Amino acid sequence: MGIEIQDAYSIISLIKKERNISKNCLLILGDAKIYFDEKGLIKICKKLNYKFSKLPEELNAFTFGKFLGFKKVETLDLNGKATLKIDLQRKLAKQLISKYDFIIDAGVLFWCFNPGEVLKNIYKMAKKDALIFHITALSGYFGRGYYNIHPKLLQDFYLITNNCIFLHEAYRTKFRISKFVYIFYRILEILKVLDFFKINTFYSLNPGNIFLKENKFQKIYFGNQLKQPEPEYIPNNSILTFGCRKTNNKIPYEPIQLEK
Repeated sequence: MGIEIQDAYSIISLIKKERNISKNCLLILGDAKIYFDEKGLIKICKKLNYKFSKLPEELNAFTFGKFLGFKKVETLDLNGKATLKIDLQRKLAKQLISKYDFIIDAGVLFWCFNPGEVLKNIYKMAKKDALIFHITALSGYFGRGYYNIHPKLLQDFYLITNNCIFLHEAYRTKFRISKFVYIFYRILEILKVLDFFKINTFYSLNPGNIFLKENKFQKIYFGNQLKQPEPEYIPNNSILTFGCRKTNNKIPYEPIQLEK
């Protein structure tokens, strides 16, 4: 799946907000491609008032991680040119436990046959107080993955069962507009009438927004209650991003659904 400009916007927002995180080691899951250029990166930094010392000459997963301030950047995948060729569905080597200060899942979770085991291993690899950020398929991606990931899975696993702190959640549709409309949006953004990064993305300010609410104007909305009647469809190839902070080094537990 890779890292798109909206993902970079959210990642930099998290780093700016969580100023005290250690920046020794970043792990990116997937042989991730970067789907934006240096101009896009500058645009994000200006929007967020994020100060940086130097732009990378070429953007890739490693230079992006270095740009974010991490001393070491590693990638993990069974394919491509990842630095770690590891199956996240298997038992982890001891040296990977509690190693990383920030883990970015750039589209690996929904490709794994046993996503529950992958979530537990991601949790184990993160240090106490580390940030975890998922970019995953919410709907669609047929032929390009095994599962669509429901937001309730991430919220129940990280927040309710394993006591992580909620930091970020967003639902994004693919941006399909004409060049004329794009130019119109850019004018509105320059005039500060519109935020480009919110055009096709619904940002959830609080946890619990796990029920599909409505779909309109190339945007999907989620709420904290089941709507009746339920919306009948969700856009194809929609993306869920989720961020949290780990608070302990206990063994991760699996969510259990009990009737009230």
